[in-house]
Amino acid sequence: MSDDWERGSSPFDLAPLLNLVSVLVPVVAMGAWLAFRASAFAPAPPAKGPPDPVEPIPSVLEVHINSQGYLVVGATGALDPKRLRPDDSFHIPCHGGRCDSADDYDAPELTKVLVEIKAASPQQQRLSLVPAPQTPYVVIVRTLAAVQEDTAHQKLFSWVEITRPY
Repeated sequence: MSDDWERGSSPFDLAPLLNLVSVLVPVVAMGAWLAFRASAFAPAPPAKGPPDPVEPIPSVLEVHINSQGYLVVGATGALDPKRLRPDDSFHIPCHGGRCDSADDYDAPELTKVLVEIKAASPQQQRLSLVPAPQTPYVVIVRTLAAVQEDTAHQKLFSWVEITRPY
C-alpha cells in the first residue's frame, strides 16, 4: 500500500462517488423545483369560520328484556319520582311474575312508560334494547314495535338499537 501511495495513486477511488453526486444533484434540484411549483400555484384552502359548537352526547335510554319482564333504565329521571327506584330504573313485570311465552310480556305498559319519558324529555331520541341471551326472537320483535310507536302511531324514538348485555 505504501508503494501505491508513493506513486501518487490513492487507496480511495473517488470516481464512483463523483458519478453519484453528479447524478443526484440534478435530480434533487428538479424535485425541489417541482415542489416549489406545486405549492406556489396551489389554490388556497377555504377560509374557516368559527369551529362548530360541540354537541353534548345524548343520553341513551335502555330497555332490558329478561325472564322477569322489562327493565327501563336511564339517567334522565324523566319518570314520575313516585314510580322511580333509587337507581333511576323502572321494572315492568310479566303477567304472573314470570315470562313463559311472548304473550306474558307487558308491551302496552312499556309503551305507556316510554310515552311518559318522551313527554318529559322530548329531546330524547336514542333507545337501546338489551335482550338477555335466552330472549325469544318474537319477544324482541314485539318489543321493538312497542318502543317505536305509541298507540296513536306517533314515532317515539328515532334511533333504536339492539345491543348485547354487558
